[in-house]
Amino acid sequence: MITEPATPSTENEKFPGKTQIYVTNIAANTTREQLSTHFEQYEGELERYKSSRMGFKSPFGFVWVPHAKVEEVLVAEHKVNEQQLVLQRAKPTEDTIKYFLECRTTRGSFADLTEEQVKEYFTQYGEVTRLKIDQNKGVGFLDMNKAGANKEVTELAWKQHEIAGNVINVKESTSTGGRGRKRRWRGRGRRRWKKKQKKEE
Repeated sequence: MITEPATPSTENEKFPGKTQIYVTNIAANTTREQLSTHFEQYEGELERYKSSRMGFKSPFGFVWVPHAKVEEVLVAEHKVNEQQLVLQRAKPTEDTIKYFLECRTTRGSFADLTEEQVKEYFTQYGEVTRLKIDQNKGVGFLDMNKAGANKEVTELAWKQHEIAGNVINVKESTSTGGRGRKRRWRGRGRRRWKKKQKKEE
């Protein structure tokens, strides 16, 4: 099964001649070896895999396949452990800003929120391209599209955001080798959000 393909990734020095594919809807019991073996028939290379064993409620992975085989891979049906995978082209990282969300030290809990509530909140600033919440650990991973977005989409970090009474700390993620800047936490700047439309003046 495939979804509407996103913008193709740019050339990667580590995987020359290949396109990055984003894989989701992976069965919880799927191992890295099983996923990697499945894509070997397309000369695919599994770069990253975030599994259920690592605490991810919705496992996902990134596979690099030769440019010439991208369309073949996207139109084919893929089943691993009796579950059909969902594939799409990965979006270019230069158009994406990544955030790390956590409420372990705040007055809030992801257990009291749905992913849809969190996504709806951040959508007011721009397009949410990926959202993964680990309720047990009290953390989340948010990717947002910077292209043509509200300026505030790049200024969400180092502030507290409040969603339905739950306070969430937002930091810039350095998981993919970002700028690695260290900044002091600012307690001010909490943003409140209520699921109500503003009254027209």
